[in-house]
Amino acid sequence: MKKIIFAIAIFFVPFILVACDSPFMHPPTEQQGTIWLSDMPTMYFYVDSFEDMGTLGYTGDNLEIKLNFGHAYDIWVFDNFKMISQGNSVNSKKSLIFKGDCKFKKTQFTITVTASEVDWVEVGDKIVFNRVEELPEWAAELESVTDE
Repeated sequence: MKKIIFAIAIFFVPFILVACDSPFMHPPTEQQGTIWLSDMPTMYFYVDSFEDMGTLGYTGDNLEIKLNFGHAYDIWVFDNFKMISQGNSVNSKKSLIFKGDCKFKKTQFTITVTASEVDWVEVGDKIVFNRVEELPEWAAELESVTDE
């Protein structure tokens, strides 16, 4: 009987662990008030309390993006203007820019792109975001344009 219970436990424990959030996962959405920056391609976003699973940001050419972090290690990046014009549908391929899998650290995360609908990001690209204290000059200039 003990062997049967042990076998059942060995079988189900991995499924339970995969279903739960990892204590080692530190997605940006759990770090309120932070700024995240990618140099290639140039993108940045803020994390605020208004968005629960995602946040808004901008690319270097002033495209407003919506980043949606999944419950696992996935991320979907949308063109926010197209998404709003389609009724905020996150299922629309028309607004999807790219999606990928993430590896999180406290001050950095890496996206490995798994699908892309644009020519400036390709499947297999690795996009690294770093947590920064302030925006670089190019992003600060975009910020002043978007605030006007």
